[in-house]
Amino acid sequence: MLAENICEISDITGDEHHFWVTNGPLFSTTLFCIPPKNFDKSHVAAVLKFYDPDGYLFNEAKVEFLVNQIGFLELANFMEACKIHNGIKHAHLFITNDVGASFTIRAGLNGNVPMILSEPSLLSKTNASCFPMLFAPNKRTFISVINHSKTIGKFRCKLIADKRSPEVVHEVPPLGAVLINTEVEFPQFFSRERALPAYVRLSAVGDTVMGVTCFEESRGESGINTYVGMN
Repeated sequence: MLAENICEISDITGDEHHFWVTNGPLFSTTLFCIPPKNFDKSHVAAVLKFYDPDGYLFNEAKVEFLVNQIGFLELANFMEACKIHNGIKHAHLFITNDVGASFTIRAGLNGNVPMILSEPSLLSKTNASCFPMLFAPNKRTFISVINHSKTIGKFRCKLIADKRSPEVVHEVPPLGAVLINTEVEFPQFFSRERALPAYVRLSAVGDTVMGVTCFEESRGESGINTYVGMN
């Protein structure tokens, strides 16, 4: 069921959810809401706040979903004012709701096989994340990091491949987002003649809490791309 967009914004306190979202002429992103069981009201209300990669709040809305079915909301209209960063519109979506609903994201290039994303894995001084990946002519691996906090976040991205382990450190603006293309970040490992398996490890530097998602684009011979997300 499509959500109803409520123009008047009012604060909702309670559960917080963070997602990396994207949109563009060829990309589309859909938000799904799974209502809680045994909920005694007719609607689930949530406040959506959209922050661009620099951490600027460019849109917000209060929406409602019916509780008797999974709700969905296309995010294209909400992303129109988002800045283009590294050739793509992407943002940090911050959701609050007070009834224990859960959320998930579907994203991908139009006409291709999309990916389903749960909430990003936490990055903090006590939580790190490690993802398998493959440098190959028909694959690209991307890593998105969103900052949950109102202070600058910093994280270390370490690649483990071919008996080497280079690393880079990135900063994420308060409430902002960073998108990494591993092929661009570590070009010395990419070859058009061979595939190279690798791992990438992300860890926070300092006390800021962030969220990380890794996703892979596979380019098919028929021209249809497949996207797989890893949290």
